[in-house]
Amino acid sequence: MALEKRYQIKLDNMDKKVQSQNPKMTFKQGDCNVYPIEITLLSGGEPIDLTGSTVTFISKTAKTSKEIAGACEFKDAPKGKISYTLTTSEVLEVGKVEAEIICVKGEQQLTSTRFSYEVEDSISTEEAVKASTEYGVFLEALKNVGSGGGVVPAPNGVVVEEKTLAEYEALAPDDSDETIYLIPRT
Repeated sequence: MALEKRYQIKLDNMDKKVQSQNPKMTFKQGDCNVYPIEITLLSGGEPIDLTGSTVTFISKTAKTSKEIAGACEFKDAPKGKISYTLTTSEVLEVGKVEAEIICVKGEQQLTSTRFSYEVEDSISTEEAVKASTEYGVFLEALKNVGSGGGVVPAPNGVVVEEKTLAEYEALAPDDSDETIYLIPRT
């Protein structure tokens, strides 16, 4: 299974009821190249023959009204089937994004009915702290202190009581998520 979230929609320039049957499309802010939208272009229920056409996906964000355009991939041109995979630019801003498909063939241009999708914010940021388990670091520090014990200050300056290595190991079971900071005695 591919790493993607795929939507299939139909756009009919003559019958807006067709569009109302499309799924609500929701994407995550900042994701990239994982959102293919398979689109069938219709006119009065009949497929639009896209043979020999240039087909462009164009979107506009609600907040900045920034327009973004990209070339669509043909899946079955005579049956009006195309695909477009959203890029980071199209899911950069949180909120409603409106889009259209523009088909150009020779001197003719046809713009699809407008459709939209939502971009949700992501809790993932570049500032996220990497998750880690401190217990292994704790045991290594205890071994460095030695079995004679040592003073154990926490980062906030609090000093905990002096214990031997065996006493510390007995306090922290394997599934412990407590962090104990150690420094050698001076």
